[in-house]
This record gives sequence, structure tokens and C-alpha cells, in this order.
Amino acid sequence: MTNSLVGYLFMRTLAYHFGTSAQMSVFQIAFSVPFLVMAVSGFSFLHNIVATVFAKMRIKAPSEIDMVFSTTLNAMLIISVIFLVGCVIWRVTLAEILAPGLPAQDKSDLEMLLLLMLPLTIIFGFGTYFGGIFTAYQVPVTGEIVILASRLGVVAYALIAAQSLTLSQVALALLFFGLSGLLFDIVVLRQVTGLKYRYTLKLASPEFREITRKAAAFFLVALSANLSGAYMRSLATLAGQSTVATLSFGLSIVGPLGLVIGKTLNFSLVKDYVTLYQKENFKEAARLLMRYSLLILAITCLASVFLCLGMTHLITLLYGGGSFGAESVREVTDLTMPLIWSLPPSVLSWIFSAPILYQREKGIKLLVFLIGYLCQMLIYYLFFPSFGVWSLVWGYTCGVIIQTALGFCWVFLSLQKGHINSVKSI
Repeated sequence: MTNSLVGYLFMRTLAYHFGTSAQMSVFQIAFSVPFLVMAVSGFSFLHNIVATVFAKMRIKAPSEIDMVFSTTLNAMLIISVIFLVGCVIWRVTLAEILAPGLPAQDKSDLEMLLLLMLPLTIIFGFGTYFGGIFTAYQVPVTGEIVILASRLGVVAYALIAAQSLTLSQVALALLFFGLSGLLFDIVVLRQVTGLKYRYTLKLASPEFREITRKAAAFFLVALSANLSGAYMRSLATLAGQSTVATLSFGLSIVGPLGLVIGKTLNFSLVKDYVTLYQKENFKEAARLLMRYSLLILAITCLASVFLCLGMTHLITLLYGGGSFGAESVREVTDLTMPLIWSLPPSVLSWIFSAPILYQREKGIKLLVFLIGYLCQMLIYYLFFPSFGVWSLVWGYTCGVIIQTALGFCWVFLSLQKGHINSVKSI
């Protein structure tokens, strides 16, 4: 919830100063690159695995924690630096790949902004990694505190400065306040966990091998998610200079809304479902899940209808003002209305994630998301030449629907199989 609120305030600040301009498109493309490098290096997903591995090591092998902590950090840092150096050297080519439709001046601005934002890879990456360690040590500090601090810093700077922001100022504010959040993480890490950094790289250690083995599936999903987003933005630049900015505002509404609603409803389902599953009452668990899913589908579809009817007023309320004028409202409204239909399947995907994870089939969930992202890219590739930007918004929505449909099928087939096996045992 906090992350969604801060994310909204951050986007609201950018909307006021940049609207749906080409500058906003340049910013969104540049800001996505650190997250892409984090996906390649492991920073964006290893915190989940590290939390589990370190929690076990605290009990079974406490003397090895410093070595594994340092080896994992050094390995990700080396990979990140290699890719960052590549991004700097080939930034002209990278700008051409990421934004083929932008004019020469905007590409030049993108190259400069990339140089300023690339250090965010290390800052955000370290913060995310430390978040996994905090989880293992049961420290009440969120792993997203660095990203939250950087975005809140931009909002605060914009309020205090009370003047027109430039892209360079936003980038520098992200760096400064992100680094401040990271320093806070480091202080907490040293005082609470007692971990000590070492200049070591023992890649053959059993604990590090366990981390890398578990990371393979997460790597594919994180990489495909970021590539799908990068491909969407790249094609969007061919549809217009402001299209990336327009899409970013639409997705900033749909994504957090599905996340907040889905997580909230997920918690209300888990208890009853787990009780039935533990009693091996698979048939009743399937009925519970079906009733719950139909109810959520009906509610979210009805909500999507009302959101579409009032979309212009909603966009005006959330982002209107400053550089975000009537034309920006109209552009964002047009693209957000088809995107809003990803809300029902997005919420349902959270509903099905509870049974999948409880049955310890995390690999199935990762496979489902991987297929969804690949389908999105395939739809973009096949239909963009004919339908332009509409293939991007409907391709995104179809990808979410495919993910949900696959999760739905797997859960119910699994419950049906469990029911048949329980009947045979009787």
C-alpha cells in the first residue's frame, strides 16, 4: 500500500511538470534501464531466495554467512558493472533500440539521462538485496525503502523548489535521496545483523550454488517482464513521441489498483482454503475457489465498467493540473479504458497465487507469468504494424488474461487430481 501511494505521488509530480510530453517519454524510457540491468544481474529477484537461504544459515551455518553474503553481493555487482559499462559505451545504440521513433534531439536527451540514471542500478540493487537479508533476520525494514526514499525525495524537492523541474534535476534527486536511503540500510544492516563485507568470490560454495540454482526461473521471469515492457515502450515511440508517457500514466493506475485489491482479497481467501486443503477436502476447496473467483470476477468487471464511464473525471482528479492539461487527460483516458480491462484478470491472478504457493508449486507460478510476458511480446510483434498503439494496450491486457487462465486451469486440475486420489485411497 505504501509503495503504491508513494508511486502515485511520484507520478503526480511528474505529471504536473511534464504532462504527456516527449520529455516524459524520455524519462520513462531512461528510468526503466536500471531495472532492466537489475533483472539481468539478479538484484531485482534474488532477495526472495536470499531471505530463505540466510534464514536457514543463521541456524545451521552461521560462520559461513559473511562469506555467502559477500560472494552473492560481489557476483551481482560484477555483472551489473559489466552491463553498465556496456550501456555507457554503446549508449547511442541503446537509445536507438529503446526509442527508435523519437527525433534526434530527444534521443540525445535520452543518452544524457541514461548516464545520470545508470548508478540507480547499484543503489536500488543494493537496497533490494539488503531487504532480503532484513527479512531473514526479521528486521522490520522494507526492502523497498531505497526506492521509496528516492521517489519521495523527488516529490519533496518539487514542493520545496516550487519551480519548473528539468529531467536532470529529477535524475539527480533520485540519486541523492536513493543514496540516502541506502546509507540508512547500511547502518541498520551493520548494527542489527552484524554482517561483515569481505572481498571474496567463492562461487563454488554450496550455499551460493543453492542460490544460483533457485535463481534460474526467477531470472527468466524478471528478464521477460522487463523485456516485454522495454519492447512495448520501443514500439510506442513509433506511434508518437508522447505515447510512452501516455501509457505510463495508464499503467500507473491499473497496475497498483490490481495489486492492492488482489493482495487484500488474497488474504481473506487463504485461511478458509488452507483449512480445507489440510483436511484433504479438495472438492470443497475447489468449490470455495470457484465461488470466490466468480464473485471477484463479477465485482471487478462491474468496477471496470464504472471506471470506464468515469475515466475522464478520474484521470483529471488523479493527474490534472500544471502541464497535464485537457489534451493529456484525453490521451490518457483513451488508452487507459482498454487497459482497465486487465483489472479483473489481474485481481484473479492474485487469488490463484495463494493456492499455487501453498501447494509449494512456486515454479508453476513463475512459468505462468513467463508465458504471459512472452505472449505479450508476441502480440506486440504480430499486431503493431496493423493496429499501432491499440495492439500494445490490448496485448498487455491479453497477456494478463492468459496468465490468469493458465493459473486457473492448473489450480483446478490439481484439486481435481487430489480429489480423485483421495477417493481411490478410501
